[in-house]
Amino acid sequence: PKSKIIKNIFLNLADPFLVSQIERFPYATTYGTPDAMVYGKITRHSLQGMEIEMNAFDKQFSIQTSLYGDYNLKNVEAATAVAMFFGASVQHIQEGIQAYLPANNRSQRLNIGHQTILLDAYNANPSSMEVALQNLRNYHPADCAVILGEMLELGIHTEEAHRQLGQLISELQPGIFIGVGAAMKTAVEACQSTAHWYPDALSLKPDWQNLTKTC
Repeated sequence: PKSKIIKNIFLNLADPFLVSQIERFPYATTYGTPDAMVYGKITRHSLQGMEIEMNAFDKQFSIQTSLYGDYNLKNVEAATAVAMFFGASVQHIQEGIQAYLPANNRSQRLNIGHQTILLDAYNANPSSMEVALQNLRNYHPADCAVILGEMLELGIHTEEAHRQLGQLISELQPGIFIGVGAAMKTAVEACQSTAHWYPDALSLKPDWQNLTKTC
C-alpha cells in the first residue's frame, strides 16, 4: 500500500522571514508566539536547566528540561509541536524532553569538582555567541568565567565581530574572560573586565586552574 502523505510544516511565528512565507504553506502547525498553536514561557532558570509552562493545542502543562538558555525555548516548543501533531500524549512529551541530556558540545552541562561548565562550543558564530553570553544574565555573571575560542570563517568581518564580542562581555562583567586564538585577541583588548588572551588551548592549560579557581 502507498504511504499516506501528510501535508504540514512546523513554522516558527517568531521568525519574520518564515512569517513572510506563510501564505505558501496552508498546512502549518505554528509555534513561538502567544498566538501560535504551541507557545512556551520559561518560569525558572537554573544551572540544572529550565522549567517551561507550555500552552499547546489548548492544553496547559509544565515541562522540565536539562537544556539551558532562552534560545533553547524554541527547540522545546518545536519538539512539542511535532510530538503533539503526531499524537503523542502530554505525559510522553514531558518524559521525553525531561530525559534528553544535551551532548556533542551543544548546550552541554559538565560538573567538574565544584564547578559547573556550560559547554556551547559547536560551530560558533557572532549570533550564537551573543545569545550564549546573554544567557549569563540569568545567573550571576560576576561568579562566571567566560572562556571563548576565536570565531573563524568571518573574512573581512573578523576584527569587528570580535571587537563587538569584547564590548558585550564588558557589559556583562563576568568574573574573568579568557580568549583563545589569534582573532580573540581583539575581543580581549576591547573588554573592560578582567581578561586574558592565549594564542591556543595548549598555552592556556598551565594557567587554567589558577585562573578559574574563584569561579
